[in-house]
Amino acid sequence: MLKQSSAKNATLFRERRKGPRYDKNYIPERIAKVENLILLCEMHHKMVEDQSKTSTAEILRKLKANHEAWVRTSLAEERACLHSGSGE
Repeated sequence: MLKQSSAKNATLFRERRKGPRYDKNYIPERIAKVENLILLCEMHHKMVEDQSKTSTAEILRKLKANHEAWVRTSLAEERACLHSGSGE
């Protein structure tokens, strides 16, 4: 049986003044946009929230961009294998 995993949304920037990664210059309408969201497992979500001084918006943005690039590359390689007929 597969173990169910859960994920939590985190925002790179917050709209609450006392929240971690609050930026008064960040446009409130962009808070819920995909560019400002990152999906994390429960363990890493807690770590990011508890270590907000070191888990800055810039670091989270880089982690998100690196992961998205890895996914794009992995999917492109998978598609190339499927189209070449090798299946590996």
